[in-house]
Amino acid sequence: MIVMTGVLPLWGQASRGNQGRSYKAEEIIYLSGEVVLSNGAPLPNVVAIERHCRGQVFPEGFTDQQGTFAVRLGSRADAGTEDASTYGVDSRGRASGDTMRVGGLTGESERHSAMKGKGTVDLIGCDLRAVLPGYIADPVMLGRRSVLEDSNIGTIVLRPLGNSRAVMVSATALDAPSSARKLYDRANKRLRGSKPNLDSIEKDLLRAVEIHPRYADAWNLLGSVRVQAGSDDRAAQAFAQALAADEMLLSPYRPLIKLTMRAGHWDRTIDLTQRYLELDPTAAEERFYLGLAQQQAGQVDEALATLDRLFSDPNGSAAFPQARHVQGALFAERGRYQDAAVAWTQFAEAVPDSPAAAEVNGLIAEWRTLGVIE
Repeated sequence: MIVMTGVLPLWGQASRGNQGRSYKAEEIIYLSGEVVLSNGAPLPNVVAIERHCRGQVFPEGFTDQQGTFAVRLGSRADAGTEDASTYGVDSRGRASGDTMRVGGLTGESERHSAMKGKGTVDLIGCDLRAVLPGYIADPVMLGRRSVLEDSNIGTIVLRPLGNSRAVMVSATALDAPSSARKLYDRANKRLRGSKPNLDSIEKDLLRAVEIHPRYADAWNLLGSVRVQAGSDDRAAQAFAQALAADEMLLSPYRPLIKLTMRAGHWDRTIDLTQRYLELDPTAAEERFYLGLAQQQAGQVDEALATLDRLFSDPNGSAAFPQARHVQGALFAERGRYQDAAVAWTQFAEAVPDSPAAAEVNGLIAEWRTLGVIE
């Protein structure tokens, strides 16, 4: 009998792939456009612009308060975003590989961002998204682009999530003294600059929360500043303070979830993702993180149920093919090797160039040889 152990995730930072390299001048891709709300109301905050490549997320910049944006792809690789990368297994299902290896979906997005000729970039499998908690917009597919193309991709319309109980701006801001609000506004504006002084911005925000300790938006922004400064523990503390001040504020959840995963605090990740999904039941990314955390915590049945719900959403299944890898590992832990082979085959077909795809294909072939599966 073959005994399977838990398949551990390997984490890779976007900046370790092509995202950290300097592109030649003729190969730099700029994109611009506008983000608006479907009801015509002013934006409640600046909107993050992200590039998604088969489950891997790359921060690209922000809109201004009026909703316009102009980003250079790959220029914000140091912004601190880190997501699930690849899952390596040996022939007995054990975790394998260097934990800092870039491969699987990180390598996939790197491949899809690789230059395919002078003045062009292949972004097939990637899309650009406007991200504002509590809202959703259709992604803009990128494909192969040339530096000679018009950079303007048009208008992205954000629609409110009908089932969301979250808030985008905390009510605690209404109680903030004017001195605290001015410090927050100044810090927010300076952070969006081309060369923000993070130490000075942090001092403004610390002063703001000293004046108004329950200023959730200021705590949240402080967390973002500390992420960019590479201070994960202190960033997590700030995001936790934001949620303690206002648990309905959606913005602090996602970065705090990623920080807890990076630290391997799976019980904390489970708690945060469940709370997030109560506020936004449509969030596919957080549902994938919940399933992954449940798997790592040994909650096999719960993880399988979570992933089943993720797969019921066609967009969720397509955006996170690595969830099939996790599902296969869970099936194998239950001794359901045929089901595991099906899930891993789906994963390998979705990301054929991933090193993890070659590993699971080899394991499936070995199972067939041994008669474990048909």
